[in-house]
Amino acid sequence: MGLTVSEALDQHAKEWRYKQSTLDPLHSVLLGWEKFSGNPKIRNVTDEQIDDFEMHLIEVGRRVDHTSKASNAIRTIVKRIRAGDLFVERQRSTPGKVPPVPTKIDGSLRSYFWCLYVRQRLRGRGESQKRNYEITIRHFARMLGHTPKLADLTNDNVGDLMQWLIDRGRGARTANKSRDLLLALWRQLAREQIVKKWPTVDAMPEPKLAPIAWTKPELSRLWTACEAQTGTIGNVPAALWWLALHCVAWSSAERIGSILMLTWGDLDLDGGFAKFRAATRKGKLADNVARLHPATVETLRQFPAADSADCVFTWTMCHTSLWNHYKRLLKSAGLPCDRAHKFHALRKSAATWFEIAGGNATELLMHSSRQVTKAYLDPRLIGRQHAADLLFVPNEAPVAVEGGAP
Repeated sequence: MGLTVSEALDQHAKEWRYKQSTLDPLHSVLLGWEKFSGNPKIRNVTDEQIDDFEMHLIEVGRRVDHTSKASNAIRTIVKRIRAGDLFVERQRSTPGKVPPVPTKIDGSLRSYFWCLYVRQRLRGRGESQKRNYEITIRHFARMLGHTPKLADLTNDNVGDLMQWLIDRGRGARTANKSRDLLLALWRQLAREQIVKKWPTVDAMPEPKLAPIAWTKPELSRLWTACEAQTGTIGNVPAALWWLALHCVAWSSAERIGSILMLTWGDLDLDGGFAKFRAATRKGKLADNVARLHPATVETLRQFPAADSADCVFTWTMCHTSLWNHYKRLLKSAGLPCDRAHKFHALRKSAATWFEIAGGNATELLMHSSRQVTKAYLDPRLIGRQHAADLLFVPNEAPVAVEGGAP
């Protein structure tokens, strides 16, 4: 119980008969856990911490199946250590598996979500959205101290949940997202006349951060860093793998999730096109067929032969470790490597420079409105007038303006 999760894995891996193929991704997961949680002793690990870690992984773009595996791996290690400690009374809060999906309404808010809301509103939607609801309902239960029922859907309780998340270090964006999910479920219940009152909970003020795109010199350094990578990824030289990934991202302005799911069957190298299937894209509503730059096509032609069903960018290690490797790549280029400068910065860069060149970034990104696109265009680079471009400097001699006052 005095061990950390990492120490427990190191000491008991042989006893638990973990293979090396299992240990490598586990160690990668625990690196992220240590950084996020502060690496507490197992006696201090709570369900809430593990849930928060899982939500954090989702927020930074990890795939839902991998976030679930990561959190369950930590739960398993904690549970094994606690179960094996004969001198400590078993605790009710011992992390365990998530309860099974309800098959009938039993009065709990979770059962209404799965038996009513999912069937009416989330058919055909991705698992990540359902997972976000699960986590929000779990947080709601912890805040209340009991299983949420219909009677718990009050404006005060939803507001208290938002503050509860803020008090535990979450941002206003996360608090507002939890509010949005609960209110969506609440409104559907009101439409069905299962509850009488409708919600009237205001969102918290949320800072709007300026989008960040790479400048031309930064893009050049990024491409150079890709070409300098050593080793292999699967059967592809790492330098070629990273360079092709960036070239495809630059040519298509697609999200990293869709790019990683691109198959050789989705490519038409002779015609110079890539099709990002709707099933792999956010919202799952429409395909995106993008023309590839000739240099991108030539880069892809250097890959070893593969079947049409194989992914172009097969990542042979733990999915989560991709972001750790990318962080090291950015560092090697002398570039920022925080959350704002990861893969999504490539999408914003392509949109910004496309707009500067005279294109319509809204059409490129397939956004529903121009307002959405504005969150992708870097104001430092985009052609807009700033006060400093037109106003005089007060402590210098005034500049005479033709036809106007000095």
